[in-house]
Amino acid sequence: MKSGEIKKVLSAFYNQKKTKHKSFCEVKTGNTMSDGTPMFIIDFLAYKIGWKTSELIGFEIKVSRGDFKSDKKWKNYLDFVNKFYFACPEGLIKKEELPEDMGLVYVLEDLSLKWIRRAKKINDKPNTSIFQYLVNSRI
Repeated sequence: MKSGEIKKVLSAFYNQKKTKHKSFCEVKTGNTMSDGTPMFIIDFLAYKIGWKTSELIGFEIKVSRGDFKSDKKWKNYLDFVNKFYFACPEGLIKKEELPEDMGLVYVLEDLSLKWIRRAKKINDKPNTSIFQYLVNSRI
């Protein structure tokens, strides 16, 4: 399974009208033109729409054990989201390998989602500069 397939499955789930979410792939946390501020790219972002209940949900997509074991950059995304998940093919990551507040979702062979652990809120007031990127990059 490739990361693009996982993004399609997550997009299909979060873009249903009943979920009240919009989703985005490859979301930058800052300006592409370096101003000295570190910039990271979140694999997938779901935005729960609402004045009082809005929420930013970040996803790190993993398709290999080697990438999962060696990657530490995902910790830089936590300032920009309310909740954070790992999304991967079934069994690639075990929930015991993740911090307790991180969520885990498997994408099954039939391209359905299996929620292994729901993410807990990690951030009440995420850095909203990510919205500037979303608006600027979609206009």
